[in-house]
Amino acid sequence: MNHPKRCPTIYFILVLVSLFGGCSHSGETIVLRFVDEAGKPVADVQNRIYGADYPKNIVLNSDQNGIVTIDFATIEIETKNKSFQTYTWHPDYVNLRCSFGSWGIEPTPKKFTFRLERGREVGGVIVDEYGEPVKGAIVRLHFKDGEPDSHIWPHPSGLSQEPTTDDEGRWTATQVPTKKFYPLFLFVTASGFAPKRVGVELEDESFQSLLDKSHRTVLSPGLTLTGKLVAEGDADLERTVLRFSGPFHFKTKIDVSKAGDFQLNDLVAGEYTLQIIPENHAPTVFSTTLSAGSPPLEIPLKHGKPIRFRVTDTEGKPLAGIEMRRFYPNAPDAVDSFFSDLEHVIKATDAEGRTVWHNALDEPCSYAFYHNNDNLFSVVPDLMPREEEYPILMCRKLTVRGTVVDAKTKKAVPMFWASVVGWDESQKDEEHAGWWLPVGGVFPYVKGDISYTIEPTRFAERCRVQIGAEGYEPGISEEFSLKDGDREFHFELKKAAKTKP
Repeated sequence: MNHPKRCPTIYFILVLVSLFGGCSHSGETIVLRFVDEAGKPVADVQNRIYGADYPKNIVLNSDQNGIVTIDFATIEIETKNKSFQTYTWHPDYVNLRCSFGSWGIEPTPKKFTFRLERGREVGGVIVDEYGEPVKGAIVRLHFKDGEPDSHIWPHPSGLSQEPTTDDEGRWTATQVPTKKFYPLFLFVTASGFAPKRVGVELEDESFQSLLDKSHRTVLSPGLTLTGKLVAEGDADLERTVLRFSGPFHFKTKIDVSKAGDFQLNDLVAGEYTLQIIPENHAPTVFSTTLSAGSPPLEIPLKHGKPIRFRVTDTEGKPLAGIEMRRFYPNAPDAVDSFFSDLEHVIKATDAEGRTVWHNALDEPCSYAFYHNNDNLFSVVPDLMPREEEYPILMCRKLTVRGTVVDAKTKKAVPMFWASVVGWDESQKDEEHAGWWLPVGGVFPYVKGDISYTIEPTRFAERCRVQIGAEGYEPGISEEFSLKDGDREFHFELKKAAKTKP
């Protein structure tokens, strides 16, 4: 895989912090109260609630007393320690986000009050280079640094509106926090014009002009990129999947005609990359620099070679309905790229577990196999077209569980995390033999309990459980294979030696 290498420890920590932790909870309910800046209750505040292990969301509105009662059993947030987050919405107030758990407010209180700030209305006008108003332009407002004050709960959760300009080129947006200003940027798009991003800082006059609804944005005409895919022989290219990335755009899908013609409008000058998956030719990556007056592109396509697979379970039984949804080329012209959208070029495995792709790249690629229900997905590196079919092993979903205690007291450690990691051969290069990488959901921090449960999502032949806790030496299990089914590993962690400052 031709991806930049990262330290496995850093990668592991990044995965950890992207998840919610557990939290201790003293009851089965929590009461949220919503009041304005004067302390008066606010009704009809919408709360979109997510559980840490619950993929769906629940929406509850505050009553006339500004109260929302969250009953964990009723809303089915069945997480180990009742951890959750909530996003608020009301047309007159700033949207807020708050998390409860080890990454938010901990321990979870029985009652919590949200003091809502009344949102300010801002606006401006969009014009062309001649000062004429632009009707139908879409304005998207974002905080410059993502979620502001992310270490303080609750905090503003973002600006969800996308106002459109009227006949005079004017737009307005509400729910903008101004009591404490956060740097903003406006992303403006309009048919026939190049997109534009405009930053707004507190010290700038532009901020006051937003409050006065006089902020002025000037759009320039957009550039057009036209091209043609040139097939080997007479081929229908209408079902080609073509995506492009570049300034202000990322993997946007483009329509292709039967003859292979395509066109991209409303672009800015810069570097663009096209990822092309024809139905009857090999995929390709094409990069170009667009400027005013750039000539049309002509992109030659070539036939690939057949690559055959047979997918079985751990007992050798063929698996039908397995999809090869994604592959990762190692070719120099495909650096840091991967291809999906393969449903129209490679069919799912048949009753014998077999499938074939007739136009695969004649270069080493990593292939990822998926099943929607019972099996872990599997990634197989460095495969090339050949006459013989490749045997692909998939195993059923399983659970890894166990306990973690202090080696001396035999009691639960104050807080720990646990993960299953697998040896990934596709990460090897001239400097590294491979990486130990997470092969499933990393269990978030556990507090006040000795047990952990992990459900991996990706197959690996060589795995181990890793345990970490502040003030303790790390725990590492013996190696095992996920094809062996459910496993248990019990850890007794030793206190780490104290280092002198």
